[in-house]
Amino acid sequence: MGSNLLGNRFTVFDNGQNPHRGGSTDVGSLRQELAAVIYETNVLGFRGPRRMTVIIPGMNSDKERVPIRPRNVSPLPP
Repeated sequence: MGSNLLGNRFTVFDNGQNPHRGGSTDVGSLRQELAAVIYETNVLGFRGPRRMTVIIPGMNSDKERVPIRPRNVSPLPP
């Protein structure tokens, strides 16, 4: 799991290889993004209930998850 500095955006990965750490250049061995969770602030700031958005990969016509394998690591926006 990765997060931004504020701790309000998270990305969940499988156990594949992190492209930032080098090693194999085979795209099939790179980690896949499984989900992202984004918390939005409310009128009270970080205290109290917040809105949560969950993002998951889509499915193809064969009802298989579409793999998302980023080849570079970019920081999550705040």
